[in-house]
Amino acid sequence: VPAPVQIHVPAPVQIHVPAPVQIQVPVQAPVQAPAPAPAQAPNTKQIAGTIPQTNNNVPLVASSSVLLQPLPVPEQALSNHSDPPPTPITSISLSKPAPVPPKINEDNNYSLISSFTVEQIETHIESLRVQLPLPQLKSRCLEVLKGLQTSNHGWVFNAPVDPVELGLPDYFDIIKKPMDLGTIHKKIDAGSYHSLVDFGHDVRLVFHNAMAYNESGSVVHEMAKELNEQYEADYEKLLIQLKSEGEERRKNDKACNLCGCERLLFEPPVFFCNGLNCASQRIRRNSHYYVGGNNQYYWCNQCYSELDENAKIELVDLTLQKNDLKKKKNDEVHEESWVQCDTCERWIHQICGLFNSRQNKDQSEYSCPSCLLTKDKSGKKSLDCVLSAEDLPRTKLSEWLENHVRIKVDEHGRKLAEEKAQPEPTSMGKSYRSAINGGPITIRQVTSTDRKLEVRERMKKRYSHKNYPSEFPFRCKCIV
Repeated sequence: VPAPVQIHVPAPVQIHVPAPVQIQVPVQAPVQAPAPAPAQAPNTKQIAGTIPQTNNNVPLVASSSVLLQPLPVPEQALSNHSDPPPTPITSISLSKPAPVPPKINEDNNYSLISSFTVEQIETHIESLRVQLPLPQLKSRCLEVLKGLQTSNHGWVFNAPVDPVELGLPDYFDIIKKPMDLGTIHKKIDAGSYHSLVDFGHDVRLVFHNAMAYNESGSVVHEMAKELNEQYEADYEKLLIQLKSEGEERRKNDKACNLCGCERLLFEPPVFFCNGLNCASQRIRRNSHYYVGGNNQYYWCNQCYSELDENAKIELVDLTLQKNDLKKKKNDEVHEESWVQCDTCERWIHQICGLFNSRQNKDQSEYSCPSCLLTKDKSGKKSLDCVLSAEDLPRTKLSEWLENHVRIKVDEHGRKLAEEKAQPEPTSMGKSYRSAINGGPITIRQVTSTDRKLEVRERMKKRYSHKNYPSEFPFRCKCIV
């Protein structure tokens, strides 16, 4: 039995298998394949404060070099048969495979505005165009208010109504929200109004209260009616004037195409000192401070000077040295970032265009609200881009809660359906649908922030002998 195995099995292996695969053909040098022609670079587009983008939103990738190398062949694999030598087998070595360009999808627009209706987009654009900075809003409101106060009948409505002095015992029973022009003037000076809509609501409330309490045809009723008509005319003139001024501002290339403003600055960040002497006091503006621990802990200049060079700074989640802290100045100014529309190529603020730069990782095309409004009216806009709760990011916690709640709701619905189907001649499916009475439940975790609970002084003193901590870190999550 062993004899045929030793005679017949090795023979075909030595003749047929190695010959076509491992015969070596001399190769003088590695052949450098010509590099592919570089693609034409698109016009670059830089979003201020964000990652660079291009007009077609496809990043350029450097072409990889292809190197052809022969495989090493052992000498014992060579044979003297007369068959023509086969084509040498080479290996292709790529330094780095070129990634596939992302597919451009116009509907994959990471902007809340893409899910708005025509009316919602128009309302959003109109709200941006009538919005004024607080100093300018004060001056415009005072201009209209002074015209009412200095009119012939303005003195009647300049002070709050005194029901006791005027003998009006039922005044507060009829008028639930009293208002007068003098109170409006004080609210303007205090900066209580943030839009013309709020200001107009209070002005109309003054005259509507007067017309509601006094009968039609009375002197006060006619005075309030006349001043209300005067206000509506002045308010309409103001809106026309603001609209023309806004159009002039938006013609500026350095201004936002929606709000007409150039730079939008955020409120400066607030830092609290973690030193032992400050007790979490606020670090003053334009003063130097020191930061450490992934920009989570701060020391003012005075507390930093009192730190020991050799002593360790024990914190909740890490330990630092004094030389680990970096010096900074509390004069940072954060500006709202910009984004360019791929349709009209105009620049707008990201907050005005409701653009989410954090989610725009695939560099999809972006259209501003004005261009989306044009597409929507012409019927070119896709109707399947309406966002819902299902589009919110998922987490492990939300997945577990959602699955658990859906299972319990399904079990409860089936139980109710069985109870309902027994006395009534209805199908189980119909009873189940009537028992559930709604769509699937969606649960999402929308925030997750790390916070600290500071221990009060009396609690520290009470348990100071037990090394009671001064603060307790915790994580706050919001689930909807």
